Amino acid sequence: DWFRRTWRSVREGHVGTQLLPGYLVLLLLLQMMPFDFTYRFEEFSLKEEQGRVILVPFAGTPSLSAALSKAGTQLLYFGPLGFLLTFLKAPWVAQRGAWWAILWLGFLVTALCEMVQLPVFTRTSDTTDVLLGTFAVLVGWRVGLMRAAWWPVLQHPAFGGIALVAWGVFALFLEWWPFNFIEEAEYLQQRWSGVRWVLFADYYAGTDYNAFNQFVKKTLLFLPLGLILGLYVLPARRLMGVVGIVLVGFVVSLTLEAGQLALPDRFASFTDVLVETLGCLWGALLARSIQAPRTSRLVRRPPSDVPIDHLRGLLPAPIPEPDDDAPTDREPPLRLYP
Repeated sequence: DWFRRTWRSVREGHVGTQLLPGYLVLLLLLQMMPFDFTYRFEEFSLKEEQGRVILVPFAGTPSLSAALSKAGTQLLYFGPLGFLLTFLKAPWVAQRGAWWAILWLGFLVTALCEMVQLPVFTRTSDTTDVLLGTFAVLVGWRVGLMRAAWWPVLQHPAFGGIALVAWGVFALFLEWWPFNFIEEAEYLQQRWSGVRWVLFADYYAGTDYNAFNQFVKKTLLFLPLGLILGLYVLPARRLMGVVGIVLVGFVVSLTLEAGQLALPDRFASFTDVLVETLGCLWGALLARSIQAPRTSRLVRRPPSDVPIDHLRGLLPAPIPEPDDDAPTDREPPLRLYP
């Protein structure tokens, strides 16, 4: 019921102003994790020597796959921020030349997010994130402006197939780029033996932030898949539909992770399969909440523990039927005979 009310509020344009401050706070908290702050000059110098302060754009992205992965991450984080900006009541948001203001606003927010990473010892402050995050805010704002005109299109059944294809292309590029597969049996067997079957073991191989970051990225990647399947393909309002969506998400996630076995720059993970399947489940539950039938609030049955005698005073008294045999004080009508 809460998701259905939120979805209705999104359509009416009232929920964006409520979610925007909370989303900004969430972004800042994500940038400051794992909260290992330092204020010593020696540690700042060590952080710069280790390459965690990058002032030249795209200097910290050695390959095109790393650049695309960084761009996808920034789009997942900062795209919703630009989308929520379109719900503001300010008239300048929807003006033709407002993209300059949105561009500067996105730049300020992303620059602030990178600045708060400077005192965090294990985080990397990169100017590339500022540029890509600013572009992601602009893309989210543009998509938000088209939501009113696109709403009839979103309700068309064919849009589900288009959305699935678009999501599939995005997921393939994010998980399999640069597609340099190695199909040698000995290499695949070696990669298979290196897969960690203990849950979250590979997530915690680095820092706590890495574990949380991987969990959020994988969940946000597969949540739209469950939502699209629940709204357009499988009826999420039924339990079997939700089970079918989870199975489809599991098969898709397993396929993507199996393909990473043949990619030298990727690492297949059993934990990723479970986390991505969980994200698909959350998307299916969101679709189920949106499609839940609305119950009327005008007619309600009285609770069973209320005595019926307490309700009789609320009803009008019944009109007694006339009885011809009952005595009456009225005189009979006068009959005149000729």
